[in-house]
Amino acid sequence: MSRKTQVTRADYEHIDAEISKLYAERRKLDEGHECRMERHHESARCRICREDFGWWCPKSPDHRCKYTRTEDSCDYCGDPEERK
Repeated sequence: MSRKTQVTRADYEHIDAEISKLYAERRKLDEGHECRMERHHESARCRICREDFGWWCPKSPDHRCKYTRTEDSCDYCGDPEERK
């Protein structure tokens, strides 16, 4: 008789938090690395140390939204800084 285990969203969030802790520990060992961006939901996150760098931008060279010209929208993609 087989028994199925149901994995919940809370389980995935717990696992993600534990992985983030491991990456934070690794970051301490990898000081000085060059961050490499990946898209994590709507955020730009380093795939090495998992640090979050804000909103993901498909048009900027480093894939992070920049707000230097105006305070309200990204210089590259035009998306607002505050999003719903």
